Amino acid sequence: MILKKLFFNHFNIESIVTRRPAFAILILLLALWHSWPFLAGYRLTADDVHYTYLALQGPSVVFSAAQNWAEETGRIGFLLVQTVNMFSALKSEFLVWRILFVGLYMLTAWLAFVYAAQLLEFNIAPLAFLIFLAIHPLAFDHLPPTSFPMQNTWPFLLLFAGRLAGLGLHERGGWMVLLHSLQVVAMLATEYAMVLGVVMISAEAITRHPVTLRNFAGWLRGVLSDTAVRGDVAKLFLVLGIYGGYRLAFPSTYAGNTAGGIENIGAIAYTTWRHIVDGLVLPRLHFDVLRAPQTIWMANVLAGLFMYAAMRIAFQRTIAMTKPLGPLMLFLVGAMVLVTIPVSSTQKYQDWCTGSQSCAYIDSRTSILGLALVFALLTAKLLHQWQGGKLRSNLHRLLAGLTAVLFVFTGLHNWSVAERMRRSAQVWESAQTLACVPTLVPAEPVQLSSLIDPDRLTSYHTYETAFVLWPLYLEAVRARGDCEGTDVINRRLDRSYLPLIFPDQPQAIRTDSGGKYLGKGWSGLEPWGVWSVGNEAQLLISPVGLEHGEMAILQLDATMLLDNANSTQRLVVTQRGQTIWEGTRTQENQDDPILVPLLPHDTTQETLILTFKLPDAHQPRNSRDKRQLGIGLHSIKMLVSP
Repeated sequence: MILKKLFFNHFNIESIVTRRPAFAILILLLALWHSWPFLAGYRLTADDVHYTYLALQGPSVVFSAAQNWAEETGRIGFLLVQTVNMFSALKSEFLVWRILFVGLYMLTAWLAFVYAAQLLEFNIAPLAFLIFLAIHPLAFDHLPPTSFPMQNTWPFLLLFAGRLAGLGLHERGGWMVLLHSLQVVAMLATEYAMVLGVVMISAEAITRHPVTLRNFAGWLRGVLSDTAVRGDVAKLFLVLGIYGGYRLAFPSTYAGNTAGGIENIGAIAYTTWRHIVDGLVLPRLHFDVLRAPQTIWMANVLAGLFMYAAMRIAFQRTIAMTKPLGPLMLFLVGAMVLVTIPVSSTQKYQDWCTGSQSCAYIDSRTSILGLALVFALLTAKLLHQWQGGKLRSNLHRLLAGLTAVLFVFTGLHNWSVAERMRRSAQVWESAQTLACVPTLVPAEPVQLSSLIDPDRLTSYHTYETAFVLWPLYLEAVRARGDCEGTDVINRRLDRSYLPLIFPDQPQAIRTDSGGKYLGKGWSGLEPWGVWSVGNEAQLLISPVGLEHGEMAILQLDATMLLDNANSTQRLVVTQRGQTIWEGTRTQENQDDPILVPLLPHDTTQETLILTFKLPDAHQPRNSRDKRQLGIGLHSIKMLVSP
C-alpha cells in the first residue's frame, strides 16, 4: 500500500499512461530496459566464432562456405542464411550492429503478437508482449539475438510483416506479388521459418473457416474454395518443391537435420518439452540473482513498478474475447510442438538434450512466443470471468503484481548473465588492443591464444581453430585502422617517441617524425626542413649504439639565412654548457656540412641537448615574414670515429 501511494498517487503514473501514446511509450521503455543486457554478449558459441573466422577470410571464402553448408545439409536457404550468419558474427563486435540485431529481434516479437491480435480480432498484443518480456531470458545457449543474431530474425520478420500486410491488402497487384515472393524466400531460409509459415497459413485458414467436425467434408470444401487459401497452398507447394528438389540433389549428411530419432517418440516428447520449457526464465532463476548490487536491485524494482502499471493498463484495454478458448489453446500447443519438431526429431539434439543441463536452442525463441500468447489468453479469459466488483479489481492487482515480480527477477537474472557475457566480450576487446601493439604479439600461435584468452572463455569446434583465428583477427583489426588510440603505447614500447639517432643513418628533419629532435627555438616543419627562430635553438638527440666514453660527430646538413645585407652568420654549438663547435657561415662554405664533435658519450644520459646560439639571426629582406631566422636544418647524421 505504501509503494502504491508513493508510486501511483504521488506521480499519478497510471492515469498518465492510460492515454494511447503514453502507453505505447511505456511499453517501448520497458522493451528498451529489457533489451540492454542483450547488448553485452557476442560470439558466445563455437558456431559464431567459426562464422567469424570464415568471414575474416573475405567474400570468396564466405560464399564458398555457404555453398558447402547448403550442399552438406540439403538446405538451399543456407546459401543466403549462412552468408548472413557469417556477416552478422563478424559485425557483432560493434555496438551499433548489436543494437540493430536486438532491435530487429524485439520488433519481430512485437509483430508476432500484433499478427495474433489481427487474426483473433482481439487486442491481445500489448498484454502478450509484456508477458513475453517478463519470461524472456538472456542465456549463453544457442539463442538469438546474442547467438545467430539474424538467422531466424530476418525470415521471421519477412513472414510476420508479409502476412500482416496481406491481411490488410485485399487487392491484387505488384505489392501482393512482392509480398508472396518475400514469404517464399523467408520459408526457404530454414526449417524453422518453413514450419512457422505453415502455422501462420493454417491459423489464417482456420480463423476464416472455423473447424466443424460434424461436417468436415463441407468445411474442407469451403476452405479449398477460398482463393486466399488456394494461393497459400500453392505457395507452400512451391516452397516444398524447391526445398525437396534441392534436398534430393544434395542429400543431407548433417545429423542436425536428418530425422534419425523420429522413431523414438519418448525422446521426441522429452526433447520438445525441454526445448520449450528451457526457453523460459523460470528454470534459470536461482539464489545468485539476490546478490546483485543495491543499485541494480533498485533499478529493476523501479522497472517492475512500471511493468505493474503497464499490466494494469493492458488489462483495461483487453476487451472480452469472442472466440472459444479451448481450440485456441489446442492450436497454440500444437504449433509450439510443431516448431520444435525439426530439432527434437533428430538424434543429435535428442542426445544433446539428454546430456545437458539446459536444452534451449534456436527453436526455443519461437515457442516462447506461443507460450506468451497462451499466458495472455488465459489471463484475459480469467479476468473475463469476473466482469465487475472488488474481486476483479483484486485479481487485476494480483496478476499485474505477479508479472511485475517476475519481470524484476528476470531483469536480475539477465543482468547476472550479462556480467558473465562481458567477460567473454573482454577477450575480443583484449585482442583488439593487442592487435594495435604488434611488439607485444607472441610469435607462437599457442602463446598468442593463451595471452588473449587465458581462461579459455571462447568456444571453438576444435581448439586448433584458435591458432589460426587469432593471428587472422589481429591482422584484420590492424587493417581496418582501429588502432589510433594505441599509438601512444606503441611509441612507448618501441621508443619511437625518443629522438633516436643511429650511426651512419641520416635522419631527415622535414618528415613528421623530425619534430621529436627539436627543442625550443624552432619554427614549424616545412617540406624541406625547419628554420630556427630567434637567437637560440635546441637540438635533441639520443645516440644509439655508443659505448660509454665513445666519441662521435654529429653532421648537420643545414643552410644559414644569408643575403646582401647579412652575408655572414655566426653559429655556436654547446653541450652541457661547453662550446663544442663555433664558426661563421658565408656564401663560400654555405653548402659544406657542419661537423660537430660531441663530448664523450655518457650512457647515463639518455637524451643530449645541443644548444645553437645564433647572434646574427635576422628577418628575411623584402618579405612579410617577421621571424628572426638563423639556421635552416635539413637533416642530421651521427658519425662514429673508427
